Amino acid sequence: MARLTPGCHQYGGWYHFVGVLETHGDFAAVTYGDGFSCSMLKASAPRLSTLDGLPAVELEFTAELVPWGLREPEPA
Repeated sequence: MARLTPGCHQYGGWYHFVGVLETHGDFAAVTYGDGFSCSMLKASAPRLSTLDGLPAVELEFTAELVPWGLREPEPA
């Protein structure tokens, strides 16, 4: 998602599962450690066609402070 500082990046993504949220609205993000957080919300991101027509919940995650680990040069 972003280069925070040289050698340190932010990544994020989502995962869908079949189900419903029993409360109204989205759940606030929860931090699980240094720079890693997750939240659950009604699915809005693109999902697999096998989930079409099914109720889906989206688990979004963000990881900050991830070091650059590829052999190729880090983009500026």
